[in-house]
Amino acid sequence: MPGFQFRPCRLNAFAARMASAWTVAWLAGCALGSGSIPPAEAPGAPYLKEGEFALSPATTTAGFKVAVVDIVSVSGEFRQSGGRLTLGPEGRPRRVEVELKVGSADTGADWLNEMLLGPRFFNAAQHPNVVFRAEQFGMEGDKLTEVIGDLTLRGITKPVTLKVNRFDCRQAAKDDGDQRPRCVADATAQVKRTDFDMKSWLDSVSELIRIDIKFTAFAAR
Repeated sequence: MPGFQFRPCRLNAFAARMASAWTVAWLAGCALGSGSIPPAEAPGAPYLKEGEFALSPATTTAGFKVAVVDIVSVSGEFRQSGGRLTLGPEGRPRRVEVELKVGSADTGADWLNEMLLGPRFFNAAQHPNVVFRAEQFGMEGDKLTEVIGDLTLRGITKPVTLKVNRFDCRQAAKDDGDQRPRCVADATAQVKRTDFDMKSWLDSVSELIRIDIKFTAFAAR
């Protein structure tokens, strides 16, 4: 990490366990980007019409990643999600909503999951859902570059901008068994956990959390 300086005095017992959890999570296949990802879309024609789409839970992932004591990072994934996407004229995005089930957050380590779901962090008992809603979309020509919306976490709503790495809507190929049009998206954001009242262990766990959202949405029948 740029500017990294090793400071042994900051490696408290909690941080040491977090560092160990990174190894467990990585070996379990939960490191950011190594979980399930949306498959490449079938080679069909571009979808350039208005439409309503539903996010497919089977091909939707939302990963999170946070640095610990400037040495390692702990990653995880929300394993239950849903949402919808609305396209306007010429297939341009008009509205999107992604809902994540907090209780499905998984790092690959049971003790770390329990801590993250507790009152110091996600507080799943009081706030079971994380929701992102947006109706503003930044375009460069025909390319979607950012999504400007609101993230609600722990009952607190803050503006968040997602940087779009990929967004593509297409008709199904003729030989595809599922003939529904589909949209594939890949976007990233960075948020401050203190904005959502998660202020524990700021001396050893980064304030910044990276969020990666990848989904495939199919046209509603």
